[in-house]
Amino acid sequence: MTIPARSSAPGARPFTPAEEVLLARLEVLRVVLPVDPAAGMPELRAICSTAAKQFGETALVTLEAKYMVIYHEAKNHDAATTAARFAELAATCERCLGPEAYLTRRSALVRAQFVRKSGDPEGIRLYEEELAHREQADGPSAWLSRLARLNLAVALRDRGELNDLNRADQIIERELTERAAEYGEEHPRTLVALANKALLLLALVDGGHLGGDAERALQLATDVVRVRETVLGPLHESTLNGQMIRAHALIALQRCDEATWILLRVLADQAAAGASDPGRAEELLARALAGTHRRSDLEQARQVAADATRLRSRQYGPDTPQVRRVEELEASILTQLAAASAR
Repeated sequence: MTIPARSSAPGARPFTPAEEVLLARLEVLRVVLPVDPAAGMPELRAICSTAAKQFGETALVTLEAKYMVIYHEAKNHDAATTAARFAELAATCERCLGPEAYLTRRSALVRAQFVRKSGDPEGIRLYEEELAHREQADGPSAWLSRLARLNLAVALRDRGELNDLNRADQIIERELTERAAEYGEEHPRTLVALANKALLLLALVDGGHLGGDAERALQLATDVVRVRETVLGPLHESTLNGQMIRAHALIALQRCDEATWILLRVLADQAAAGASDPGRAEELLARALAGTHRRSDLEQARQVAADATRLRSRQYGPDTPQVRRVEELEASILTQLAAASAR
C-alpha cells in the first residue's frame, strides 16, 4: 500500500520548518515500517502526537501521520474497525482539506478496501463509485484512476464469481499494458499489477474455471519476487507477499513440499518484520502440508489451520469470506485425518 505523498491543499499556508522536519521523518518511516514495524511504530505514534499538539488535529502533517498509524495498526484490529477509522479520517480530510485532496481520496479508497475485507458487499459499490469519480475528475489514464481500477479488480477477484473474475482479468490486463508502457516492466507499480495477474490466474485455477494457469502464475510471481528482493530486500512485506503467491502456485501444481519450505521461511521472516495480512501464510502452509497426504503433515496441517482460523477471525471478524474459507480448509483436513486413521 502506498502511503500518500506529501502535498498541501491549494491555497494553504506553506509548511513551517518544524512541520518540514516531521514530514521528512514520515517519509523515512514509509520505508522503515514495512520492514521493521516494531522499531518504526513508536516514532510514528510520537510524531502523530507531536503534530497534533503543535499544529492541531486537522493540520496536514497530523492527518498524514494519522493515516499511517491507522494503516499500520490495521493488523491489530478487525477489518470493520479499520474501515470505520478510515471513514472518520476521510470525513475529516474532506472537511479540512477538501473533497479532491489526495489524502481525502486515498483515505476513502482504503476505507473501501477494508469494507471489502470485512465481508460487506458494499465494498464493491464503493470501488465502483470511486472509479467513476476519479475518471470524471482526473481522466481514465490518471494514476488515481488506475489505482481505483486495480482495486476494483481485486474486489471482483475476491468475490470469485466467474463473471467477476473475467471482468477483473480484463481490468488487470489493461493495467499491465498501460503501466509497463509508461513506467517499465520492473517498476513497482507494474509489479503490483503483475502480482495481481498471478493471483487472478490462481483464483481461476482454484475455482476450476477455464483460463486458470498455475505455471504462468508461478513464473509471474517469481519475476515479482526477483525484482522486489533486489530493490526492497527479502524482508519487505511486498517481497513476502510475492513469495506467498509463488507458494500458492506451487500448491496448485501439487509441488507441496517446495511450497512448504517457502512458507516456513515466510513465517520466520514475518516473525521479525510482522505480517501485513495475518493468517494468510498459515492458511497456505496448511494447504501445502495437507497436499502431501502424509499423516505427520496432516497432523501439523490441522494445527496450522487452527492458527490460521484464529488469526483470520481476529483480522477480518467472524463470518467473513476469509474466515469461512479457512474454516472449510480446517474441516477438510480433519476429514483427511479421519480417513487416514480408518485405513
